[in-house]
Amino acid sequence: MKKIIISLITALAFSFSAMAQHPDLGGGDGTSTDPYQISTPTHLKELTDYVSTIHGNYTAGIYYKLMNDIDLSAYSADEGWLPISGQYTGFQGNFDGNGKVVRNLTINRDEANLGLFGYTYYATIENLGIENCYVDNLGGGYIRVGGLVGYNYYSTITNCYAIGNVNGDWYVGGLVGYNQSSTITNCYTAGTVNGTGTAIGGLVGYQENSTITASFSRANVSGTEYVGGLLGRAANASSIITNCYATGNVSGAGYSVGGLAGISGTVSYCYATGNVKNTGSGYHDAGGLFGSIAGEAVLINCVAANDTVSSISNFSNRIYGWDGTGGTTVPANLYALEDMIVLRNGNPVSITDGSPEAGIGKDMATLQSLAFYTTADNWEDAAWDFGVWNICDGLTLPWLRWENIDCGDLFIPVTNITGVPTTAMAGVPLTLTATVLPYNATHTAIVWSVEDAGSTGATIVANVLNVPTQGTVVVKATIADGLAEGTPYTQNFTIEVGEGFVAVTDITNVPAEATAGAPLALTATILPANASFQNISWSVTYAGTTGATITGGNIFNAASEGMAMIKATIANGAAMGTPFTKEFSITVKPLSISEITAAAITVYPNPTNGQLRITSNELQVTSIAIFDMYGKQVQTSLVSQSASETAINISHLPNGIYSIRITTDKGLVNKKVIKH
Repeated sequence: MKKIIISLITALAFSFSAMAQHPDLGGGDGTSTDPYQISTPTHLKELTDYVSTIHGNYTAGIYYKLMNDIDLSAYSADEGWLPISGQYTGFQGNFDGNGKVVRNLTINRDEANLGLFGYTYYATIENLGIENCYVDNLGGGYIRVGGLVGYNYYSTITNCYAIGNVNGDWYVGGLVGYNQSSTITNCYTAGTVNGTGTAIGGLVGYQENSTITASFSRANVSGTEYVGGLLGRAANASSIITNCYATGNVSGAGYSVGGLAGISGTVSYCYATGNVKNTGSGYHDAGGLFGSIAGEAVLINCVAANDTVSSISNFSNRIYGWDGTGGTTVPANLYALEDMIVLRNGNPVSITDGSPEAGIGKDMATLQSLAFYTTADNWEDAAWDFGVWNICDGLTLPWLRWENIDCGDLFIPVTNITGVPTTAMAGVPLTLTATVLPYNATHTAIVWSVEDAGSTGATIVANVLNVPTQGTVVVKATIADGLAEGTPYTQNFTIEVGEGFVAVTDITNVPAEATAGAPLALTATILPANASFQNISWSVTYAGTTGATITGGNIFNAASEGMAMIKATIANGAAMGTPFTKEFSITVKPLSISEITAAAITVYPNPTNGQLRITSNELQVTSIAIFDMYGKQVQTSLVSQSASETAINISHLPNGIYSIRITTDKGLVNKKVIKH
């Protein structure tokens, strides 16, 4: 252990000593107010050379802005573009595409983590388009390939798109190959996505503890197993898809092929339209939305509007082919095109309308009607949000409002504005929000103004209300051309402004102990009790050997014993614009399991240079997760309930010591293995 620590310190020292002077690029100083400017292909190449040295140069807290469209044709020869991706550091900065486009991205590399950005780590990428891309890992068995990012880790991607061809083996997506603990919002893809292995998706290949929202894919997707029009494979119920759709055709030859996702996570308010085909023999499933459903997923308020779904096996249907939850997940309010053709071995499937796997049949006229989506009784919890969606009533399925699709010459006037805040706090900026009715009104953009400030001194900048003192404010919402072209719609609202800001002074009573393998709900007491802001965001700052993660917002999960550090963050807790943060340590105790039970699991060969086998004759193994020496999960596998031996290929992992967490029907078994 001492030698390992010394080696780590030496490597870190070398890494810091190797850091180079940041290139000047096209100007700027790298701050949020004056970001580094990227104006030419050479500037972008200077950035990738800086980030992608063998040990990497850190870019955390550095801001970049694309000033012009970039043509990367000059970097298409041989292996093509070198992804922006430090081997150990990744890209950690903030990259604003500024609405510009990177064209003619070509990558032909026999390695992992391929895309314009290879590996992003606590990064932000926004407002960036990629057109005419070709990304290919040459079928070398490498993983994590995407048009924009190969491996997206604890990062945020917003308002981005990728159009072109993306090819790889495992974890291949049109935008992102592997999306872990990250968010993707308002993004899309088009073109083709092909994979020879597992987890192939039109937008994202593999997703774990992450969210995709208000995004879509029009890419045609093909692969072997876990293939989906939007997402290939969701790792768990904390893999969330909401307000999304996929229209590309999907084909596969293995487990779980679906129009939206190969295997589901938690999915709501989504639809798919592409034809789905699974040509694999055996227990290979296909569905209009999902090839299969698994875990503790929530599946509500979705539509399968595909023309055809076909498979060779006995598992194909309008919504999903196979239920891997054993009936523990009960989908709610799922609908399907009533004349969808579903085939098994070329023969029509007898549909049981209203069943979970078939959904509730509706004709296309219904699925293209505004009233269907806005009638709350048709849906679980709430109707579709037409602040996010819009529709050409009677002509199209819903589309995302940010797409700004033109429905033709039909003008739909605004009739009402609702949902405007009625209270505010003195000295605390308030973002003004509203719902415009009808949901599919032609013009919905609101301009806010102060109609009567009274004695409060209220002002509005953009859509943010600032009120220095208590009192009553009247604000006006104006929608240009809301009633008719050339005639605005206006409406006034009264807001009562109460006492000012109360800062958080402390967070106490956070749990100090947890048990490996047993989820722990994080709770706390916020002082003072009347603090203005009290919503806590939890994060892991140090996992150590525990493999600790936080899912569902406040659920602490640890794979192994040890000590972990977590951080509680309250936005605007200390002051407006200044969060309140506090760290806590959690001691993770081992889950009790008898020596006899642990001995029933055999892991061999150990050490190994690639193939690892796990055998069990007495226990039922359900999943296997592998963690590196820093507690980061690097691989996970679901296990067939009937298998007594499972083979896992870890040849792609770097040499070192790994912890294997084996989940069984009798508890968790932890083993160590050496990869050499």
